[in-house]
Amino acid sequence: MAPHRVTGGDMVAAKDVVGVDGAQLVSPFTIHRYDPSYALLVKAAHPGRFGLITPVDPADPAVADTVAAWAGDQRSWERLIASAKGASRTRDLPRACGSASRR
Repeated sequence: MAPHRVTGGDMVAAKDVVGVDGAQLVSPFTIHRYDPSYALLVKAAHPGRFGLITPVDPADPAVADTVAAWAGDQRSWERLIASAKGASRTRDLPRACGSASRR
């Protein structure tokens, strides 16, 4: 039976038991939308143990700055979310990808 919840500390302990040095935290879009704050807290509490994958909103006017900030962390990646429902998001995707490719 799976646990009802698993904390970052639980994951570090489980990784230590089987000899895993690092892993990627995924900030799930369905739960946190574009807010990576929980995953960032877990990553900060366990330095060097986790990288981070988090969605960024290509329609956000500051998306280039967001991507640039993440680009400096070799263990973190963004996930660009384009919604078929919002044409503006699709138009903004090249701007966000262009920012990522210049890093």
